[in-house]
Amino acid sequence: MKIFSNITSNEYNNRLEKILDNKPFDENVKNLLLSMLYKIENGYNDYNKVKFDAAEKDVFMEKILSIVEEQCFEIKVVTPKTEPSKLLENDDEICKIDIDKGFILTYANEEDLLYSLIQMNLLQEEYNYNKKNELKISNITYYEKAIKEFILKAECLNDSEIIRDFDGWSWNNNIKNIEDIEYNLIFQNIMMLDIKIDNTEFYNKSFEKTLINPNSFEKDMYMMILTLVAEHDVKIKEEIKNRLAELTKLLRLMEDKKAFLDQITNKKKDIFNDIKNIDETLNDKIKLKKEYDKRNSKLPNKEKIFSVSYLSDILEKERKEKLNDIKAMNNFLDPSKYVMQKQKVENECNLLELVVANLENANVKKKSIINMQVEFLNEFIKKMEQNSNSREYFEKIIYKFRYYCLLPISKRKCINDIEELQDTIEKAMNIIIDNCIDKEIITNFSNSTSLCYNILKYIFITKIIDLKEIQIRISKIKEEKYVNEIQYHIAISIYDAKETESIYNETVDNLKLLNVKVNKRIPLFLK
Repeated sequence: MKIFSNITSNEYNNRLEKILDNKPFDENVKNLLLSMLYKIENGYNDYNKVKFDAAEKDVFMEKILSIVEEQCFEIKVVTPKTEPSKLLENDDEICKIDIDKGFILTYANEEDLLYSLIQMNLLQEEYNYNKKNELKISNITYYEKAIKEFILKAECLNDSEIIRDFDGWSWNNNIKNIEDIEYNLIFQNIMMLDIKIDNTEFYNKSFEKTLINPNSFEKDMYMMILTLVAEHDVKIKEEIKNRLAELTKLLRLMEDKKAFLDQITNKKKDIFNDIKNIDETLNDKIKLKKEYDKRNSKLPNKEKIFSVSYLSDILEKERKEKLNDIKAMNNFLDPSKYVMQKQKVENECNLLELVVANLENANVKKKSIINMQVEFLNEFIKKMEQNSNSREYFEKIIYKFRYYCLLPISKRKCINDIEELQDTIEKAMNIIIDNCIDKEIITNFSNSTSLCYNILKYIFITKIIDLKEIQIRISKIKEEKYVNEIQYHIAISIYDAKETESIYNETVDNLKLLNVKVNKRIPLFLK
């Protein structure tokens, strides 16, 4: 039994009203929050059917109520193209958030308000994690920063989909901004392959693993994440270019193995001297105080080290980083690891070269996104083959793949419209259709594989919310006789519970191979 299964819509509304009674928000904000909650509830059942692996409505509603109650202390909304909205428009942002003050500034509409609440929660979770683990931003690599930035935006886009694309009557893909379309597409790829993003491995160890033993999809995934973030984050872009220059220089040095290893040995000596100096400073109060004064004299007021004991912590971390540098250099000096380390450098260099090429040429970037979808589809097909014995898996996958086919990839096209993907999409569809027929999930319309595919491929581009409501009718339009064959022109009509959604025309070779009656509505799903 679900924990919140007996909670009604009115109860959620009443709970939000009680929360708002204790908040200093103005009436406009309170009304907007209540309207937002209503829209979430109104569209959630449809959203849950289309998305299929989305969180249960009760879980999502509890999350939203918790964010408003526990994290939000001030919310201000603004109208676009007004003086107060310039803070957002100048930085091309949906919201401004101060987690210390529990403050949100966003536009006065339900979708952007929901987006802002999700971002508030994600930033709070990251802040709590960093505080617990005593992490400093300066110690985070360029790729960790980029991946975190990507996930923050992509999760906000994903969780605000319920309001953006579902209105309680229909399902529409309402992402209009090309940047948001690309973020969303890559994120949905990640979700559909069940790649875990809620642990630190995704941000560092998985990336490092990709450099050692590249998986085609994961390499493309990280390459596109870095590209999308670097397009709008000048600091990340600069870090990527600097890192590429550093790696290129390193590879040139490695061409003369002996000279390179001599250089590594000398650099190790310098690092050992640095570690020795840190140890001496940590063990001598006078030296520690001098180091404290020296560092603070070079720092602006807001960045000054606030105590000598805190400097000790910084020095301990620096010592640990230098020991890690020594460990990395030892890998180059170890003959059994040298080749692997060189390969890792080459792989990272290659990945960053692709990122820079994407940044410099829009057509190259477009091809990279399409190539990534080919790799995604190959991985998706592998997962289906691994789960070929599971009926429950294919009951879900038919919805999942329909969702994927209708994902926007540009302002005018969705995945199913892309010519370069058609062969791989057809392969995936055939696997789904065959397995769903074999497992008696859907009706077997024909014993002919090609005829069956020509009929059932249209269920992957229908926007009828519940596929279990679909009925299909096949009508013969005409037949044409040739010397050795007859071609049949047929109409495939797809109905929901009430009326026809779409009619598609097909030309097939043998209508006699149909397993169903012509001109009769046949349910797609078996009872």
